[in-house]
Amino acid sequence: MGTLLRYLTTGEGSDLILICNGEFFFVHRTIIAASSRFLRADACASMLFDGEAIMVNDVSPAALGKVLTFVYHGDIPDSYRKTLESNAFSHLPLHQKFPITDKFLTTVKGKPITVDLNDGTTRTTDTVTNKQKWAIMLAKQAALKDPYDMEACRGYAEVISEVDLYFAAEKLEIPALKGVAMGKVSAWFEAELQAGLPLSCDFCTCATYVLREHREFAKSFIGVCAKYLPVVEKDSALVALIEELHPMTWNAMMSVRQEWAARLRETIQDLEKSKEQLSALETRNLQQKSEAEDSKKLLKSQVETLSRYLASAKGRADTAEATVRQLESSQVSLKQELLDEKASVLKWEGANKAMQKYKPQKVDRSLQKLTEKVEDLERAVASKEEALQQSRSANRKIKDDLRYENEGLRAEIDEMKNAFNLFLAFVNYEHDCPRCGCEWNLRIGDNHYTSISIGCKRCDF
Repeated sequence: MGTLLRYLTTGEGSDLILICNGEFFFVHRTIIAASSRFLRADACASMLFDGEAIMVNDVSPAALGKVLTFVYHGDIPDSYRKTLESNAFSHLPLHQKFPITDKFLTTVKGKPITVDLNDGTTRTTDTVTNKQKWAIMLAKQAALKDPYDMEACRGYAEVISEVDLYFAAEKLEIPALKGVAMGKVSAWFEAELQAGLPLSCDFCTCATYVLREHREFAKSFIGVCAKYLPVVEKDSALVALIEELHPMTWNAMMSVRQEWAARLRETIQDLEKSKEQLSALETRNLQQKSEAEDSKKLLKSQVETLSRYLASAKGRADTAEATVRQLESSQVSLKQELLDEKASVLKWEGANKAMQKYKPQKVDRSLQKLTEKVEDLERAVASKEEALQQSRSANRKIKDDLRYENEGLRAEIDEMKNAFNLFLAFVNYEHDCPRCGCEWNLRIGDNHYTSISIGCKRCDF
């Protein structure tokens, strides 16, 4: 790839001459035809110098030079470059490419010089040869080495130059250049208005020139003025100029300005109300956060209390189980004592029967004592059995009470866990009251240490 501008400044491969107010520009038919409908039509229909050149009128040479730098911007496609390199015609010297033009140049006199002849007469001759003329024209074209600047104008002179370039592009039918030129001028106007008051003398001069002499720029200029209307309406000279040349547009702008001002005031009022509402919401949010922190602390305290109650209940359950085990052990020992007493009674009864059989006379008194002792033992055994029955009844009652209490404790623990889980779910996922929609609006009730109720402080939920 190569730059198109190089082919403009060197004239390499050129096959057409543009003649503008006596100045020659060596160009390429394919390139200018792709950019300008006007030049394409003239190049096809031109009979000047047998089609070697075309005349470009109503455009200054300086403007045409800038137009060509715009047309020759960017890179040349490889296919076109290879075509130029392979074409023998493109490598010929200019006087051979354009022979008719070369003959015409012989009629164009350079700086004349008078020469004295031997016969005493004088002759005026042209001191500039055709070869030098071609070289001079190429040297002038080489001055177009700077590419077209796409940036915004930087002063009065550039604005005037771009305005002239705009009309040159309009004459040559180059829409892309028209848009760029107008954009550069509009960007300069916008930069000047953006700088604020006071507006520069160059701005006022350019604005007057554009609005009075070139109405094509008026739409773009007024569009920029509408964007910076607060600055424009404070410059009386600019306002008077716009009112004089475009009164309807100015009145429409001021009408829209008043409407915007009214809407702005309404928007500011709405914004102030929104700020007040936001402040109230922030205050309410802080209060609710504070209440939530207090509720969290209260809940934490209640959970700790419930944990202590649970530990105490577990301790009582363990104590009851130990008591049951002790009662069961004492019951076993009582049974063993009863069996021992029964065995002792049976032993004494056997001994008593033997004594009655063999020594009835001698043991009457001893038998009586033994009988009394047996009766005492029987009463003791009966008492022990009664005590055993009472102990069994008491044990059964204690077991039943312990079982009921254990079941009650388990139910209370389950209720407590369920209530705590509901509370956590409500706090962590619900956040607000299902009925009134107030966020963090909680009321915690603890009618009993195992019961937690959650409600809303603002409604009866």
